[in-house]
Amino acid sequence: MTEREPSVKDASASLTSESSLSASGFVVEGTTQGVQTISIEQRKQEQKEADAEHKRDEERKENAARRERERVLFYVVVALMVVGLVAGFLVGIVATNVDTRRFGQGIVVVIVGAVAGYFTGKAGK
Repeated sequence: MTEREPSVKDASASLTSESSLSASGFVVEGTTQGVQTISIEQRKQEQKEADAEHKRDEERKENAARRERERVLFYVVVALMVVGLVAGFLVGIVATNVDTRRFGQGIVVVIVGAVAGYFTGKAGK
């Protein structure tokens, strides 16, 4: 058996976007393997969906952290208002000096007014 030397003297080849091969001339050997399963457009769409999902996850985490901060702040403000209300009420009732009583009553009025304003503003929304 004799071995042939590959010779591609007057050969031409073209490759189209569908991955087909047309050739003329002398071709020694040729094989094609593999199939493109995901197009570029599908890949871009998958990336957009993954980015959107990641953004939603980040927003959920940020919203949860914000709600936690707001909840803690609410409880701190309520606790301070209760302490101020009790202190103002006690000073307004127990104090022997008239000016101190008025000061305590003023604190109570301010706190009650703030609570009423809060609920009035919330009902107006």
